[in-house]
Amino acid sequence: MENFQKDLLNFPKDAYIIVEDKRVPDQFFVIQEGRCILHEMYGTKRGNILRKGDFFGIISAMSGYNQIETVQAAENVTVLAVRFDKFDQFIITNPRIARKILIDFSKLVRFLDEAMTGSVLGRAQSEKDTKNLYDVGEYFAGQRQYEAAAYAFSKFIKYHPEGADNPIIKKRLKEIAVNVKKDFQFKKVEDLTRVYPKNTMIFAENEPGSEVFIIKSGLVKISKIVNDVEVLLALLKEGDIFGEMALLESKPRGASAIAFEECKVMVITKASFEQLINTQPKIITRLTSLLAKRIWITNKQLANTKIDDPVTKMHDMLFIQLEKKRVDFSSKDKFKFDFGTKELICMVGINQSDASFAIQKLLLNKLIYLDEGKITIRDVGKFFNQANYLRNVR
Repeated sequence: MENFQKDLLNFPKDAYIIVEDKRVPDQFFVIQEGRCILHEMYGTKRGNILRKGDFFGIISAMSGYNQIETVQAAENVTVLAVRFDKFDQFIITNPRIARKILIDFSKLVRFLDEAMTGSVLGRAQSEKDTKNLYDVGEYFAGQRQYEAAAYAFSKFIKYHPEGADNPIIKKRLKEIAVNVKKDFQFKKVEDLTRVYPKNTMIFAENEPGSEVFIIKSGLVKISKIVNDVEVLLALLKEGDIFGEMALLESKPRGASAIAFEECKVMVITKASFEQLINTQPKIITRLTSLLAKRIWITNKQLANTKIDDPVTKMHDMLFIQLEKKRVDFSSKDKFKFDFGTKELICMVGINQSDASFAIQKLLLNKLIYLDEGKITIRDVGKFFNQANYLRNVR
């Protein structure tokens, strides 16, 4: 850390270093001496103690959003302040800390995703394995998403070649094969680049994973199937990264990734990832920023799951998506989302039996309408005022 010695800061005991919901310069802190108290952060218990080598404030610094942490000095402390625009330099001189940040972020994203799906469905989700690929296949077959179903069934057979039910599954796969497009497999266009046709499953939840994907073009849907309900965790676009949790933690995929439209992706293996930390700090910086942003957004989504009324829940989710895109809330312009009502229903986890009526009520709002199947806000400024009011009264 010798290149950052001039950025050392001292705080007396009981001083508040960062405060939740407040803006600070785009920097985070690494404790050099002393201890701090993390009062509250994304589901952790009050009073967590941070010690030498621990870091805080990085979610806000790397995402560009307000703080979601409150940290107080438990004693006289010295911290190293690292600016966002110097993070790539920090990685070069401190690869161990950079790796620890990424691993902690990946675990936190997994925790928040599981907490969100559990909150949506009313219970925590148990650990699953590759045997559940069959259930994933059956769900998508029932939804007539045959390419995704075929992928999940074929992977089940791959990981369980001696399964007693394989003849039945192979017959099921043959039944849906007539509805599967011939080009539903990806095409390799360069050494590290693939193209996935629309509706193609890139990987399935519970499948072992060893690759990270960076989207070069197109959209990718990240979703999870629980109790026959598909929960949409994210709709990722050009520049976004996904699949990083299985790579960093060496655990099965926590969710499925499906090409929402034809997409081109760069593929990073575990071996090449280790090289990136030492040779490509800008890519690692990008990955850290994306994970920080996802953590911040998922906190908002978790708050959304606490809303009981389905219409208010959908209204709030649209507001979250506008925050995510950093839309100017003083604007009177319209805003067209890149998703429709079906995707919105998945985002908030509304049961299909309640979805139709809830959508009808949502569209009674004169500020919200459909444009070519995509949800559109007629006046962003008025919608912002309306959303703020609803958040304050609920």
